Amino acid sequence: MQRTPVALIVDDEADVREFLEECVVAQGYQPLSAASGEEALRLLEKVVATKEEQIDVIAEVLARHEPGYERDPSKKIQLINHLGGLKQDRVAPLCVPYLEDMDEGVRYAAAETLLRQGNETSARLPLLDHFVSSSEDSLRIRILVAEGFVERGWTVAEKRAEVEKLLPDAYQIDAPAKAGGVVRLKKKSGAKE
Repeated sequence: MQRTPVALIVDDEADVREFLEECVVAQGYQPLSAASGEEALRLLEKVVATKEEQIDVIAEVLARHEPGYERDPSKKIQLINHLGGLKQDRVAPLCVPYLEDMDEGVRYAAAETLLRQGNETSARLPLLDHFVSSSEDSLRIRILVAEGFVERGWTVAEKRAEVEKLLPDAYQIDAPAKAGGVVRLKKKSGAKE
């Protein structure tokens, strides 16, 4: 039995959604309508069988919202945040370019998603490079990354000197007890949460 292809329609205006539903039905598609990006992502979870397929769809949509200036970056933020819940190796390469987005909210979502993935191999170095990047001016992002490194015990050895200069006040380098030890971040004693 052949399945009818599905078309996901997202628009905040009901009249527009109804018109588009008629158009896609005429083309042989089954319409699924959502009034917001968040609602569309919930529908996607219901109709797409696997996380891999969800990532395929999100990657396709993100490709139309590349890193850089966008008048309304909320779509990028929603998509990147949704990827955070999909623990897959493919998520990090999709998020890393958004660490360089013009919008601080998009960069924060990308950093947060990379940390939520918890994959040191694919997330640590891009986050470390971004932390020390002269293009990053957000203290909020630096605090997020520093806290993520502390929680995960990830090393900052490759960029120790640069990291030390840019550390938010509540953090410090946790110097290894002996040569060759791992260089990590830690919260200063008495630092507020």
